[in-house]
Amino acid sequence: MIMDVKRTPKGVRTKQRIISSSIELIHGKGIENVTLNDICSASGIAQGTFYHHFKSMDGILLEIIRGEGEEISALMESIEELSASEKLETLLKTLFRYYEQKGKEIVSQLYRLELKPEGGPSIIEEYLPIRPLIDRVIRKGQESGEFSKGESPDFLCSLLTSQIIFQSFLWIRSPCDASFSSFADKAVEPVIKLIKS
Repeated sequence: MIMDVKRTPKGVRTKQRIISSSIELIHGKGIENVTLNDICSASGIAQGTFYHHFKSMDGILLEIIRGEGEEISALMESIEELSASEKLETLLKTLFRYYEQKGKEIVSQLYRLELKPEGGPSIIEEYLPIRPLIDRVIRKGQESGEFSKGESPDFLCSLLTSQIIFQSFLWIRSPCDASFSSFADKAVEPVIKLIKS
């Protein structure tokens, strides 16, 4: 039986080392200045090993967002017993921390992938299921009576996710080193009030 090297413990560790090295390099040099040689050297691998795990730099970005999506989904499953308000607060704090940890360079590149002219399915929705998670929390909050039923869950979810995305664009374009939370907290507050009122 032939084993897929990508799924062996060594393959998983190698892939994670490539991702971690890439993130460090992007933060240090900026994504435009990171080369395949830089990644391979920092990861201690040959170029063939890189291409065994990823087709391109975009593949690393997709893996970063996929991993975050899995972590956020697992977190939401682990806090199922919390109130809808607590779940929403936890989800938003986790998402905002995700933006901050990855930094402006990586988040802007994820949007670049999302906005490619070829179209197709949404990369962010496929790999980072924030919208369905927010929607589920709002629906459960409305069902339990904790959240207002004055607006449809779909509308409230769209409003909140749109505000988060807009704030992330402002944050990416800002010349200051402020945290993403400092951009998003006040902007989403009125939407949270609408959800709860």
